[in-house]
Amino acid sequence: MPLLAEGRRVRLQQSAGNLLRSHPPLEERARLLRGQCVQQVGPQGLLYVQQTELAVTSPKDGSISILGSDDATTCHIVVLRHTGNGATCLTHCDGTDTKAEVPLIMNSIKSFSDHAQCGRLEVHLVGGFSDDRQLSQKLTHQLLSEFDRQEDDIHLVTLRVTELNDREENENHFPIIYGIAVNIKTAEIYRASFQDRGPEEQLRAARTLAGGPIADPMLAEMGKNLKEAMKMLEDSQRRTEEENGKELISGDIPGPLQGRFQAQNCISNNSEMDPTNYDRNDDTFQ
Repeated sequence: MPLLAEGRRVRLQQSAGNLLRSHPPLEERARLLRGQCVQQVGPQGLLYVQQTELAVTSPKDGSISILGSDDATTCHIVVLRHTGNGATCLTHCDGTDTKAEVPLIMNSIKSFSDHAQCGRLEVHLVGGFSDDRQLSQKLTHQLLSEFDRQEDDIHLVTLRVTELNDREENENHFPIIYGIAVNIKTAEIYRASFQDRGPEEQLRAARTLAGGPIADPMLAEMGKNLKEAMKMLEDSQRRTEEENGKELISGDIPGPLQGRFQAQNCISNNSEMDPTNYDRNDDTFQ
């Protein structure tokens, strides 16, 4: 079934700006999101989603009231929600495997909403900017196309991506919105940054840098990602050294900061570059 906006099928072969202008309610919602002040979100009732992670919950789960993510540059943050039972999924997509990630997002929501008697699926896309390599533009098109290929009707409610999320300063382009949060009970989506990014923030970041597939951050609480993450790091280091014609030295301990990173642009309001803000998709410190 098609991807819909205000009851009309979305024409995919157009820019995000033209899509927005052809659906005035989308433009109004995007304008309001853009104008919001950034809210600092603490750890109470929060599940933070890192790059290439997925989290899904519903209002029936009293332990989690907010899903959120930030540090998105060319990446897009996707929120898919079922209005019937409030089941909500948030994902931080970097374009690594969008074709596989969108069905996973859909299946995660369906696992919560199979018995919902009414309601519809609504999707919100936020992130990216007018980057020189057009990585954001490519990811926007990938996400819209993959949601359009799903069997269920999906209603596009929020679109603040790529050129719609771009600001220019001294001839350099930056994102306007780096992070959002969604309130599970009220369905409110707002701009946000996060003081707490646990559990196991560094371990999860290491797994992302090692190129791991999309994962549920809830697993980190139970320690189930530890063995997987370390194996990914070991395999990544082994491949790199083999390609360079080097032999692995017995006893080497791989670490998340091994490897070479190039800071091409600093797209943060802070003067210092924070290596925890590395966006693997565009090789840029945020």
